Amino acid sequence: MKRLILIQNDFTGSGKTTLMRVLQRYLDRHQVPHLALCLTEAEGDDEDGIQRLSVDALYQNGLEPYLQAVDLVLLEVESGLAEAVSEHLEHFSILASLERDALEILMALPVTSDEESFDGVLSAARTYGDQVQYAVFHMATGSEYDEAETVWENSRAARMMDLLDGVDVTLPAPSAELETEIHTIDLDLSDALAHEWTHMPLQGLLQKWMVKLSAQLDPARRLLFGDACRAAIAVNERLPASQKSARGKKTAPVAALPA
Repeated sequence: MKRLILIQNDFTGSGKTTLMRVLQRYLDRHQVPHLALCLTEAEGDDEDGIQRLSVDALYQNGLEPYLQAVDLVLLEVESGLAEAVSEHLEHFSILASLERDALEILMALPVTSDEESFDGVLSAARTYGDQVQYAVFHMATGSEYDEAETVWENSRAARMMDLLDGVDVTLPAPSAELETEIHTIDLDLSDALAHEWTHMPLQGLLQKWMVKLSAQLDPARRLLFGDACRAAIAVNERLPASQKSARGKKTAPVAALPA
């Protein structure tokens, strides 16, 4: 079964890239082959295991070559491009293929404590209805978000997700020590997740955070990742060098993919 995970929310700063990095690391940890793409306005260099896909390339070549290459594709959709994706899926009748059980689509919707980020959830629900599955990722930022949890629970977006059987996943907030280490080298969490670090304090703190993250993702892994994550998954923290890219990510075969 092919699976496409759309990471999108047109609200800028909702945490799309951070969520992409989180899912990449989780899948790497469980040795699940996958391909990570980022839909962008213009051509750009691929970086840190993410292949950049321009809107023009999407309309020209579509997503089919990527879905043919690997069973699990992650597509981060930059702010403002959600409509381009839905138009592509409709135009090429990809949504119709769901009826034949050839493809599953999961909308991975990051939200923050800012209520404006909830609009991306409502927009996705209005666009796709019950044709896809939904997972709302609460990008926790510490005590500020904790105090605002009831804002989400009482929102129209939360009620809509209840109607569509959406799943809620709360990402753990970075520890104070981890935040300090990240800020010391002038990065944010997304940047830190993009690399393997020889700087031991940072690497150790990231690993501890990933343990907490796994505790949040493990119960919902089959729903999130489909058949790619089966009941028993052997966790291997260290992959052979031959199976790693520069970032340490297992990569899918890309020889047949568009340049």
